[in-house]
Amino acid sequence: GVSLDVDPAADHTWYVAGGYDPAKIDTNDNDHIDYLLESLRKLAVAVQGVGAETKIPVISMPHGAVTDGGYALCMGSYVLATEESSVRILNPSRGLSFDPIGYSYILPRLGWEYNQESKKYPGCGMIMALSGYEANSSDMIETGLATHLMGDSGMLPILEEELATLPPWN
Repeated sequence: GVSLDVDPAADHTWYVAGGYDPAKIDTNDNDHIDYLLESLRKLAVAVQGVGAETKIPVISMPHGAVTDGGYALCMGSYVLATEESSVRILNPSRGLSFDPIGYSYILPRLGWEYNQESKKYPGCGMIMALSGYEANSSDMIETGLATHLMGDSGMLPILEEELATLPPWN
């Protein structure tokens, strides 16, 4: 296998997460399909929390490509995009529905969280969903798919160390 300690080639993008591979699903195994979809839904709820009752902030840094249900890992309190980060929704182009992570809720509301300029253009989410458009890190910030842009992904170890020194939630 390839070691993650090695920098990728200039034309290589790390693949962060993608939910499941629909080409490998046995369409006759309804129990397994239900299990996959329910697992993604539970992951999205666990990361995002339940309304105002959530006390643990989740910080994710997708340093690479995120597709379809893999975005469940980016639904936390803070999403730190790097220059390598991107989000793409491919399942509709494969004739499949959205993953059960809330895209039908998220996409029409892009830009609402922080009153970004993209709020004025509700078609942004529709374009992403129907065309397979790949939102780069700037797009992610402008639409609220990410909360912050990290100019230097090498800062992640420092951020992790600093966060680890914070006192626990009481």
